[in-house]
Parts: sequence; structure tokens; C-alpha cells
Amino acid sequence: MQTVVPLAQQIANPEANVPVDNNGVIVDMPAIGPWGQPSVSGTLLLGIGTASNNRLDSNAMVLTTDDSGSFSATYNGSTITGFTDTGSNGLFFTDASLPACGFGNPLYCPPGQQVKTVTVKGANSAIQAVNLNVGNASMLLSTPNTFAFNGLAGPMPRYFDLGMPFFYGRRVAVAISGRPTPSGNGPYVAF
Repeated sequence: MQTVVPLAQQIANPEANVPVDNNGVIVDMPAIGPWGQPSVSGTLLLGIGTASNNRLDSNAMVLTTDDSGSFSATYNGSTITGFTDTGSNGLFFTDASLPACGFGNPLYCPPGQQVKTVTVKGANSAIQAVNLNVGNASMLLSTPNTFAFNGLAGPMPRYFDLGMPFFYGRRVAVAISGRPTPSGNGPYVAF
């Protein structure tokens, strides 16, 4: 459910107010196995290209976005709005070929692990194909003491949410709108 927050109660991105490394962040997460892990530790780096530890990888694709961080996503022949989101515990998109778990669980429950490909395109016309794992959510969630999942996915109409499973095994930069970086001004995502 979406909630509208009055402008007077909204706060600015705190990263934009950091004295030096204030042009964006890089989320650097290790890869995890198909059945997940009890926990995962990664790194949140402040700034993009402002220090030796926060440079973009040489093969990183820069996808410029709108001010809300959205880009174009093409999946199964349909083009919709896509975005990256470390706050979502799964990948969320619509795929009629993936069965829902049922019994009150709206997530996807394919009979086995599947690899799905979404093609993302920035406003700068940069294009990147992204392979994503989709596992059986009922089986994944029944794994004891596991809280980080590589293949958790569920339906979401009109959007393609590259949630936390997208970040595992990737180094993803998110540049702040209007802020200069060595790869150009934000906003953009790069991975």
C-alpha cells in the first residue's frame, strides 16, 4: 500500500548532505547460493569516484534515470518502468508463466530454480541484460535460519522492482540527481 507523505514531513537524502563523498553511494554485496544464507554482510560506500575505494568498476554500465531512479525495463516483450531497491526482500514483476504459491503466499513458486532475463535501458540509451534467479518461495522460506534469499520473487503489475536479490554478487552505484561523478552527472545507476 502506498502512503503519501506531506512535503513538510519528508527529509532529504542524508547522503547529499555528507561534507565530501556526497554524489551517491555504492552497494557492494557478495554472491549467495540459490538456497540463501542465514545472513549476508556487504558494504555501503559513500560517494562515487571520490576515493580509491568507491570507483566504478571498469566494466560497469551507467544507466541514466529520471529523478526518482526509474529506467526502462523490457521483460517478456513488454516495456515497463524499472528501478533498483535494496528495501525489497525480493524481485517483483509480473510473469504469468510463473505459478503463485497460493495458500495466502502471493510469491512465485515455480517447480524448480529458473533464470529470467530483463533488459534495462537508461535515458542515455545504455542497455544491459540482467539475469535473475527465481526460486520456489515456499521452499526458500521453509529453510530454517535463512533470511537472505537470492531467488525470492513475486508479482507486481506495471513495474519491475530489482530488489535485494539483484544486488547479491554485484557492485551497484546510485548517483544523486545533479551531482557530478567521474562517469557523468546523476541521476544514474551503474553496475
